[in-house]
Amino acid sequence: MLIHNVRQKRKENALRYETFGKVLLFTYPVFIVLLSEFNHLQSLPDLMNFLINDFSVFLFDILLMGAIFASILFFVRSGFLAMFSTGLILFILSFVEYFKYKSSGAHFVLSDLFMAGNTSQLMKFAGVQLNAVMIVDILIFLAYFAMVFWFNPRLVNPMKNYKRFLTAISCLLIVAVSVATPLSTLIYSVFAVDNAVTPNNYASNEKFSKNNLVGYLAQTSTEQILNSVDEPEPYSEQSIQSELSPAKQAVSSVKPNVVVIMSESYADMRRLGLAENFDSYYTNFDRIAQEGFRGNAVVPTFGNTTVRTEFELMFGVPMKSLNDPTTPQKTLVEREQQPTFAQYYKQNGYSTAYIHPFLSTFYGRDEIYSNYGFDKMLFRDDLTVKATQFREYIDDRTDFNQVLQELRNNDGPSYVYTSTMQNHQPYNLDENLTEFQYYMEGIKQTDQYLGEFFDALKQLDEPTVVLFVGDHYPYFTDEDGVYEQAGFSQENAYKLYQQPYLIWNNYGADYSVPQEDVSAFYLPHLLVELTGAEQTPFIATMLDQIKVTPVYSSNYNREIAVNKALDELTYDRVLGNVFSEPDKE
Repeated sequence: MLIHNVRQKRKENALRYETFGKVLLFTYPVFIVLLSEFNHLQSLPDLMNFLINDFSVFLFDILLMGAIFASILFFVRSGFLAMFSTGLILFILSFVEYFKYKSSGAHFVLSDLFMAGNTSQLMKFAGVQLNAVMIVDILIFLAYFAMVFWFNPRLVNPMKNYKRFLTAISCLLIVAVSVATPLSTLIYSVFAVDNAVTPNNYASNEKFSKNNLVGYLAQTSTEQILNSVDEPEPYSEQSIQSELSPAKQAVSSVKPNVVVIMSESYADMRRLGLAENFDSYYTNFDRIAQEGFRGNAVVPTFGNTTVRTEFELMFGVPMKSLNDPTTPQKTLVEREQQPTFAQYYKQNGYSTAYIHPFLSTFYGRDEIYSNYGFDKMLFRDDLTVKATQFREYIDDRTDFNQVLQELRNNDGPSYVYTSTMQNHQPYNLDENLTEFQYYMEGIKQTDQYLGEFFDALKQLDEPTVVLFVGDHYPYFTDEDGVYEQAGFSQENAYKLYQQPYLIWNNYGADYSVPQEDVSAFYLPHLLVELTGAEQTPFIATMLDQIKVTPVYSSNYNREIAVNKALDELTYDRVLGNVFSEPDKE
């Protein structure tokens, strides 16, 4: 009875308050844009600054949201349904933007929705806590939509269905043209939406400060849609073969274990040039570097998106050639076997294992990595050694012990790739420590565990080669300001993509590797050269390319010349037919 009465009253309200309903319909885009922008800005002065200094961007936001809203309205006729569906999505995205930026230093883009399956873990990373501003915004949101529900604004005037649908489709076409066609560049310029390419986080922050949430989402979506990798012209087996160097036979009969350790957020913070001496935090790192080789790698990311560096180390191809996707593993053409280094070692008689002491579903690793050539994949719940934690995550000692167990349990040579987890953000969980201090305590623990690990390898009666490299520098929130204290800005941010790497072995292999900076995707190729293993035409070509283009990274150098061979080989192995890979019987 109550439901029936409410329905009847809403029908009456739609007619009785038709004029007020029209006001609600026409002003809705303004309301939801203002509320959502304020929710992530958390500051009235910042919101006013946006409205005054970038009013044209605000106008673009209103028109874009209005077109999206109108398309749904003409389909469903109900103002409440059209308003609530679009409003709820944008309002939620404003929370996601706030917490993502607070935790990682990166702004939300629509491709992040790929991570939606791990929302609870992302919330944990961010240390999510609703503040007073958010609670007020939620109350405003609920009160507004309670009012909309009660007054029931809708399309009252009769309109034939085909006209409604044509109008709705026309609105959708306006949205599509605005964000998914080359005309978007012209539209952005008319409304002064920042459409510049951003080579690093500092430039992205500058763009976001002008565009804010709606404009930034629209513009970055345009980038991702229009920035797809084009097929080379021509593209054929012959064209790829013409880029390849001849294969080289193995020059060593030794097949050592090969261990690749990608250490989460590990960085040598002494490079920042801060006043404090941090040598004690890197005692074992320095000792191992003296025993082996220490070089400088350029990684494709800063503060987040671990999978970019992981992809380069696993596939041996540059992110730049793929236009730096956020989740490169999602760009792969579906195949039964992907052309990874795990496949290479497997084809050469190695046992292969992947270790990541965290959720198997994070970044979709459990499904996507299943055809990477690993005989086994060990995630948090699969570890066969005693697991211990350092703060929030399984520690590096556990990770390294699992690596050692894999080496000891296999009769033949092993290829083990591990992505550690210990030093992952957040770093703001101890009120008595700054984020930097919190992070450095984790680095000191990693250094201790590194020493234990390499001491154990010296006792292992098997030839072994280890590559150790951090995936990226850590991100600290604006309140910490470490990088600003160290003098980093958009002009010199490229230095934050430089990561030291170690190569160590226990059987006297020659460390004849490049002394200059090299991109991270070259490192697995250098391991093949160091061990004297067979070089496929692809590997031989990449080793030749080091001499031509040692660093190929958009983040490090936006003006770097295009390398046709690197671009075409990357396309072939990620999006193409893998003409560069020899058939193995």
